Amino acid sequence: MLRRQTWFTSLSIFALLACSSGCGADALSPVGDPIDVGDDDDDDSPWIEEEYYQQPGEATDVLFVVDNSCSMMEEQNALQTNFYNFAQWFVDSNMDYHVGITVLDDYQGQPTVGQLYGPTRYIDPSTPDPVGAFTGNMTMGYDGWGNCEVGLSATQRALSEPLAGGYNQDFYRDDAYLMVVIVSDEDDGSYYDSECYGGNYVGYQEFIPWFTQLKGEDGLGLFHFAAITGDAGAGCSSAWGDAEAGDGYLDVVDALGDDATFHSICDQDWSDVMSDLGQRAANYQTEFGLGAPAQEDSIQVFLDLDGPEGPLWEMELEEDHEFELPFAYIYNEGLNALAFTYETKPPPGSLLRVRYLPAE
Repeated sequence: MLRRQTWFTSLSIFALLACSSGCGADALSPVGDPIDVGDDDDDDSPWIEEEYYQQPGEATDVLFVVDNSCSMMEEQNALQTNFYNFAQWFVDSNMDYHVGITVLDDYQGQPTVGQLYGPTRYIDPSTPDPVGAFTGNMTMGYDGWGNCEVGLSATQRALSEPLAGGYNQDFYRDDAYLMVVIVSDEDDGSYYDSECYGGNYVGYQEFIPWFTQLKGEDGLGLFHFAAITGDAGAGCSSAWGDAEAGDGYLDVVDALGDDATFHSICDQDWSDVMSDLGQRAANYQTEFGLGAPAQEDSIQVFLDLDGPEGPLWEMELEEDHEFELPFAYIYNEGLNALAFTYETKPPPGSLLRVRYLPAE
C-alpha cells in the first residue's frame, strides 16, 4: 500500500523571504515541465511517497577572524553592513547558532588574538538583536601593527585550550557544524613572521591537518573554511586600496576543496559574498535518506520551489554522477539516500517529494 512519510521542521521566515526575493532566476530554473503527481489513495499501491523540507542544519558555530590593521577600515565596514545578508539564512529558524569574532594581529602579544571579541562574547538565538550585536562587536578598530597578521594561528588559538575552556568557553561545540571566515588584506604571517611576538605560530602545513581532524576522523563535511582575502598571485586593488595575495589562506582553500571558499576582498559589493557564506553556514541538506531501501530505477523525484502549494517539477537523475543541471542528484545505494552538491541542492524553503518502489 502507499506509505506517505513527511519530515518537517519549522522553516526560517528569513530563508523563505530571501529565496523568494534574492535567489536568481537562473539558479532556480527547474528541469523539465510541471508534473501532476496526483494523490494515490489505493491501499494496495506498492509505491512509497516521502516529503522533505529544505531547512537549516541543527547547529552551527561561526568564527570571523578579522584583520584589525590600519588598512582595514572599509573592509570592516563592509562586513558590518552586510552581516544581515549572512544572518538571514538562519536567524529566526530552529538552528542553534553561535557567531563570534576574534582579531588576528599579534604584535607584542596582544591578548585579544584568538579571544572572542566584543561586548557580546558570542551571538546565539537568545541574543535580542543579532545584527545589532554583531555591529557592536565590530569595534576592534584599525590599530594593529600590520606585520603580525596571523589568521591561521588566531583560529587555532580560539578553538583550542586554554581559550576554548577559558574565555571562549561554550562557543565551540564538537557536534556542531563549524565555519571559519578569515577577513584580511594581507597574507597569513603565521609561518614566516619572526618579528611577531614569541613566534609560536602554526603555518598552513600544520593548520590543515589540525583543522581537518578537529571534528574527528569522520568529521569531513562538518566544517567549512572561507577566505575573504587578496587574489592569488599579485593580489588585487580597489578603491579601498591594495590587497596582498592571501597565499597562506589560499593554500588552505585549495587543500580543503569543496569544504572551503574564496572571495576577493577587493569586491566592493559584499552582499552576495555574505549571502553565499550565510547559506554555507546554515548547512542546508545535501543528502536526503530514504525511509526504506529503494529500487533505484523506480525513483521519481519532484521539487516544489514554493512549498506545498506550488507546482511540482521532476528532477533529473545524473547517472554518470556529473552535476551539470540545476537540482541534479545521484542515488547513493550504500546510504540509501539522494545526494546533491552544494550547487545543486534544493533551495531553502522548497519541498522535495520522492516516490519509489521498495527493494525486493
